[in-house]
Amino acid sequence: MTDLNSLLQELGFTDYEARAYIALLQENPLNGYELAKVSGIPRPNIYKVLQKLEEREIVIRADTPNSAVYSPISPGQLTKRLGNRFKSILDAASEGLESVSKPGERDYVWNVESYDAVIGQVRTLIEQAQENIIVAMWQPEAKILNDVITEAIGRNIPVQTLCLQACPQECGFCCGTIYRYPVISSQQTRWLIAVQDEANLVMADIQVNKQNGDLSAEGIRTRQHYLGELASWYIRHSIALSSILGDTGDSITSLLSPETQSLLQSLSPDEDSWLAHMRRLLDQ
Repeated sequence: MTDLNSLLQELGFTDYEARAYIALLQENPLNGYELAKVSGIPRPNIYKVLQKLEEREIVIRADTPNSAVYSPISPGQLTKRLGNRFKSILDAASEGLESVSKPGERDYVWNVESYDAVIGQVRTLIEQAQENIIVAMWQPEAKILNDVITEAIGRNIPVQTLCLQACPQECGFCCGTIYRYPVISSQQTRWLIAVQDEANLVMADIQVNKQNGDLSAEGIRTRQHYLGELASWYIRHSIALSSILGDTGDSITSLLSPETQSLLQSLSPDEDSWLAHMRRLLDQ
């Protein structure tokens, strides 16, 4: 009873209104005297409470030869009516707030710490997408974000997904146009990159504690468009280069001039050539 009373008060009922409605659900119809008795509401207050509930169409009054009696509307009717009311209020509030809000004059880079905070920022970014989404992630994050990305696709938002784990078979969590290439060499950390509308960016480094499996993350969120463009083109270039290397294999070396091969050698992060480095990643 106490829990129901508290829930109804959160929905706009007073304590007496909640007690009266709950009592009528349990026994009806009742007149004011009877309702005051079973609900514990003082008799001097009961008719004012019933008047308020009747005005809000939460109870229905019926006049009998002896007195007026009251019955409640069903819980389903109540929750539907309240849902419509709150939706109208929220829609009006959202429209009003949007009309007075102005975008910030500066586009900051915000630090984001903790795994939950990173996921929350990515979800918000995807929910607000208007044009497109580009995301690079591993399977655990694809599973968590599947619902919000699916919803974006339902809004006809194009989604390109780079599966950094390069799952050999479809896991069912990645959405949109999917590419599977392990373009990150470290197995000790996971990257999560999401770009909204070629501008808004969330990028994070996710680490797993080997001893207890706890997740930690550090990342950034920014609306600085050049960082968003840089990240989106990094993902696109990774997809394009991996696709080319996957199709050409070792034969690509014979197509390159000595100067280009030397250039690629200088770009490699290790002693082998850049092509050899990329092949190792793709063969993981």
